Order: sequence, then structure tokens, then C-alpha cells
Amino acid sequence: MINLFGKKPTEKRLLSVDNTPQSLIFGGTTQNALDIPAVYSCVNLISNSVASLPVDVFVNGIETPGHKALDFIDNPLGNMTKFMFFSSIVRNMLLDGNAFAEIENDGFLLHDTKDVQIYLDDRKYITYYMVKSDKNGNTKKVLPGQMLHFKRLTNDGRGQIGVSTLDAFNNLFEEINSTNGHIKDYLDNGLNSALWLEIPGKVKPEVLTKLREKFADLYSGISGRNKVPTLTDGVQLRELNNRSLVDASIQALKEAQLKDVSMLFNIPLTLLDASSGTYGNTVEANLMFLKTCISPLLRNIEDEFNSKVNYSGGIAYKFDVSAFITGTFETQIQTLNTAVSGGIMTQNEARKRLGLKELTDGNKLFAPAGTPTAKGE
Repeated sequence: MINLFGKKPTEKRLLSVDNTPQSLIFGGTTQNALDIPAVYSCVNLISNSVASLPVDVFVNGIETPGHKALDFIDNPLGNMTKFMFFSSIVRNMLLDGNAFAEIENDGFLLHDTKDVQIYLDDRKYITYYMVKSDKNGNTKKVLPGQMLHFKRLTNDGRGQIGVSTLDAFNNLFEEINSTNGHIKDYLDNGLNSALWLEIPGKVKPEVLTKLREKFADLYSGISGRNKVPTLTDGVQLRELNNRSLVDASIQALKEAQLKDVSMLFNIPLTLLDASSGTYGNTVEANLMFLKTCISPLLRNIEDEFNSKVNYSGGIAYKFDVSAFITGTFETQIQTLNTAVSGGIMTQNEARKRLGLKELTDGNKLFAPAGTPTAKGE
């Protein structure tokens, strides 16, 4: 860009992605966030769902199977599979708010978010990225046009830096961590019912103290759960059993955690908790999952690829989401049969949906009854 006023713009270094606020909550690593079962389930479901989808290449709007542009997608650099490449991109977007893949001559190289630093100009737009290039800490400059920068929701008003879900709702995740700590303490130390001894008559304080300590050593904690106490001289064992109330509270807390986290990640609860789902609402949940959670992520990833990867050559990448809307095999057959007989799809287009080989004469459209014969392409 031409500088009309002769003033050299100053560059401001933004905090590295590894220094974003979520590191304050989870000790500097997103792995701690994945220790929360509800977070792990959500991130695992979303990232695996995206990574499992086929990617098609379109040239000037026409699908082109086997195009060489697919080689970059199917064989990313860094000894990664296509599945792990997209799974890691989505994971980083969900947990860090950003994901980075450098465009190189022979493919895409995924970078760890903590190895990327972002530099902004005076207008707070990204000028370039500094990327850790080796184990010695050396860095290299990467221009925006050579970096695929996938962003979660941004709050900078310019769409430059993604915001982590963990950062945006840090109070909730701190509360979940605190609650899980209390649950762990209970499971470690509170599995026994509260026991107490009723001793007839008067007992000297030193004898009572010794008896209390001895009884606690033998029968408290996990190690004492299955021991049978032996009592003499009219001593009676009493029990204060509040486990059922505590267990019910723990279950309610876990259900509330799962509900809150699933809402943050836009996942229908029935996809995470099978006990609350039926066949009918699970099908609806899949469609809602596609619409509210997966589709925005896919569009985000597609737009970044298509804006920077061979855009001038008319090449566009697009995810195939038909797996989300196929239903049962019987429903698929009925739907595709109707589409073929109604002249909407060719036999080969229908067979592709089922993963079957093309037919030599399967590219003709059938004409619905009472209409002119349709010409196949």
C-alpha cells in the first residue's frame, strides 16, 4: 500500500496466542480444559465431525473430482493425516480462538498456536505473523496472504483476532474446576457414611481420645470401607448416612455443567447425553447440530481457504455435509429413488451419495410422467 504522507507506520505486537486469558485459567495449556469431561466431549464431537467430512474441489463452479488441488488437503505437511489436520484446526479454534496453517509450495503446514505471534499496524490490522521455525526458538515472518488464519468469534471490531470460548466464559470454567475439585475430595474422602460411637457410662478423656483415634485409623477413608468394626462392653455403632443427598447433588451439578458447556459450544444436549434422546429428537438434533454448530465452522474454514488458495484460478474448496442429512439407509433409498424417478438427480448422482461406483449410462435424467424427456448432462 502506498504511504501518501511519508510517515512510517509503527508496528505493535499483540500478545501471543499462548498468553491469551485462557492460560490464566488452565495453567497455560488447553489440555487442562480438556480435563473437564463436558469440554472434552464437545470439542471431540465437533472436531471429529468436521474432520470426517469429505472435501470437494470446484473449478469455476463445477465439481471436479480428483483435481490436483485435493492433494494439498489430503496430504498436509508435517506427517499429518487429513483427519488430524482438520481436527486440530477446529480444536485450536474452539479452545484458543485461533488456528494457523501456513501456505507452502507443497502444501499446508499447521502451526501450534503458542508458536505464532501477531503484529498489528496503527489501525490494528494484521501486518504479519512471526512463527517459531525451529526448536532453538528462531522465528520467521509470514505475510497474511501466506497464512491461513481461522478465527472463532472476534471482539476487536475488525475480525482480526479470534476469542477463545474458554476466555469469553472464564468465570463458568473456573466454577466448573472448583466444583470438580470438591467432587474429587468427596470421592476420595467421603465415601463412608458418617460413623459415631455411643459409649455407655463415663470414660476418661485420655481413653476416649485414644479410642477415637484408633477407630478413625481403622475405619475412615477408602481403605476402611469394607472393614467390619468389632465392638465390646456395650459400645454401639451409629450411622449418619447423607450419601444419597450428596450423590444426588453431584449428579445434578454434572448435568448442569454438561448443559452449560453444550450451550456454549452450540451442541444439542441429546447428542452428548443419550439418556435424554429418542430417535425422533436425535434426528432433529443432528440437523440442529449441522445448522447452528458445524455449518458456521465449515463456512469459516472454506472462506479462508478460498480467499487465499489459488483463488485466481477459479478453484474453491467445499465440505460435503450430506452425511448429516441422510437419515436411515431405508430413508436414503426412498429419498434418492424419488429424486431419480422425478428427474431431479441422475442415477450416478444418487449412487455417489451411497458410496457406490458410477454406471456407464448413469448420467441421464429420467423424465417424470407426463413431462418432456429431460436431457442428461
